[in-house]
Amino acid sequence: MIFNRNKEKQNDLSQLQKMPTLKLSRLEGLSDSVFSIAMTILVFGLTMPAKNLVKTDSDLFHALEHMWPKFLVYFLSLLILGMFWIRHHGQIALIKYVDRKMLWINILFLMFIALIPFSTQLSGEFDHLGFASSVCWANLIIIDFFLIINWGYAKKQNFIPLIIEKPEIYKAIQLKLVGIEVFFVLAFAASFIHIRAGFLVFFSVIGYYGVKAIISKTNKNPFTG
Repeated sequence: MIFNRNKEKQNDLSQLQKMPTLKLSRLEGLSDSVFSIAMTILVFGLTMPAKNLVKTDSDLFHALEHMWPKFLVYFLSLLILGMFWIRHHGQIALIKYVDRKMLWINILFLMFIALIPFSTQLSGEFDHLGFASSVCWANLIIIDFFLIINWGYAKKQNFIPLIIEKPEIYKAIQLKLVGIEVFFVLAFAASFIHIRAGFLVFFSVIGYYGVKAIISKTNKNPFTG
């Protein structure tokens, strides 16, 4: 009898832990904080030219000219963070519930988001080394992988009421996530062939989705566009 009661209590506790009772707003707040901090950290990679070496306007121009790889890394990193923030924000806009497992999926996602300033600056600092570039692309592959896992888990747990009414939305978004992942894998592979080839693939992706978002007139959600 006591054994049965204990078993019932364990089952009740297990069911309680599975219930999506956690506040989605806490996840949104944490995500926005990590993204904003990562974006702010990027500017720290732009150091001022040495004052003792700059005497004229021409000296300043040449000093800034030599910093172009750092500026490229800054803008590239900001584009990457902005793209992932939009994707993640779009998911959260459609997901209505959250549980502990989903929190951990998002924490792992944010852990690699926080690495973007390091991985992109590493790529810029050692732009002559293919391995430095591959580290950057590997980080992006992992980040997008967690977005795929997050979306699939939310669907499995019925945390997205909209796709119950419109199941085609889930497939469209999932295909887009997988498509971006394929592009990142191609960029990763291309970086071993030629260092700048990976960046060419990335800018092609940015350009494609940027143009598509501009010409789309029916985009009501930032993630589905």
